Amino acid sequence: DDQELLQPRELPAPEPGDLLVLHDAGAYGYAMASNYVSMGRAPQLGFEDGRVTLLSRRETLEDILRLETAQALDV
Repeated sequence: DDQELLQPRELPAPEPGDLLVLHDAGAYGYAMASNYVSMGRAPQLGFEDGRVTLLSRRETLEDILRLETAQALDV
């Protein structure tokens, strides 16, 4: 039932090392993510048989700025 997803959820305060899992994020997942307003992509984690695996690390500011330049062009 999709209505269940739209209800507010109270969560305990996070502690260091806690994980928040967002299943089936659709267009908000990694494949469709962008760096709009220079926000880096969150890390991707895989979970299988009780083990968590880092699939892609969190993007850093250096990652985001890597292709940017302030070089003037003669046109």
